Amino acid sequence: MKNSWYRIQAKDNEAEVLIYDEIGFFGVSAKDFINDFQKISPDATINLRINSPGGEVFDGLAIFNLIRAHKGEVITTIDGLAASMASAIALAGNKVIMPENAYMMIHNPWGIAIGDAQDMADMADFLEKLNGTLANIYVKKSGKEQDEIRNLMDQETWLTAAEAKDLGLADEVSEAKKLAARANWKSKFQKLPIPVEEISPESQVLSPESALSTQRSALSTEEIRAQAEAQAEARAKEIVTLCTAAGIPDGAASFLERGFKVEDVKARLADADQIRARCLAAKLPERANAYIKAGMTVSEVANELFDTLIARQGEEIDNKLHPSNERRRAVSAPVVDIAEIYRKRNLRK
Repeated sequence: MKNSWYRIQAKDNEAEVLIYDEIGFFGVSAKDFINDFQKISPDATINLRINSPGGEVFDGLAIFNLIRAHKGEVITTIDGLAASMASAIALAGNKVIMPENAYMMIHNPWGIAIGDAQDMADMADFLEKLNGTLANIYVKKSGKEQDEIRNLMDQETWLTAAEAKDLGLADEVSEAKKLAARANWKSKFQKLPIPVEEISPESQVLSPESALSTQRSALSTEEIRAQAEAQAEARAKEIVTLCTAAGIPDGAASFLERGFKVEDVKARLADADQIRARCLAAKLPERANAYIKAGMTVSEVANELFDTLIARQGEEIDNKLHPSNERRRAVSAPVVDIAEIYRKRNLRK
């Protein structure tokens, strides 16, 4: 399988779905997950196992809604960590199980905006809507008040299995497991409540007391937030640099607002010369930058330019006219009667 963050295995009327890394990253989107998930029998029992630091919000929401709509029973087990968007996906199941040494983290989504004061205000409004969407997921599962959940999200709250159960976000606490995590998660969280570099499938099980003590002494919310903000800023700077080099510096805001990855922006900008050439040929060069900033492909631009040119021609050109209609037009045209022409000619003699 081409991805590294999920695996789906189905057998008979049961399936195991593993989400074991950053959701939606490495060029693999929710679309790939959905395509594989839909191959599972609609009434199959799904064992959803999660060990993830989270990932892209919209990919995560698509996955949550898909799992939520599954007709069969879904049992979620948080094998190690369900943080950020992964914590919401965990709640898509009918039952949530957490080993004693597992963790759940809930917080507000992050974003970045480039532009004027209105752009910043729009981003703030957008993030507030996302906050409400995620809070509703936690509220529905826990039965707690919206204000209580929002307060926990504001503080970026890390929950042990027992704490998650007390809050109503987990249904059952099971025996501690040997934990497994990826060291590259350190690039997302500078410090975790458990030392990731020491965790492997062969490592010893941490007791809940030891893990909780490590969490309280090692975790720094500000450092975690600073790390995430640094990554977002680096992505924004790279996209701004790419857009500036392509001659559309103001296009960066559009790409960032819609969550384009650096790879996506590079792909769109690679088509810039072809898009400009097509606009120039259509005598509409002023449209090129708008098409590029909108992230349109060459074929999409070609189609729009064609429609525009056809509209300018009025009824003289109809690209939807079927060839059979052209034949009917020819048949309906006046027919030349050769015999009548000769008859009139003979009368003049």
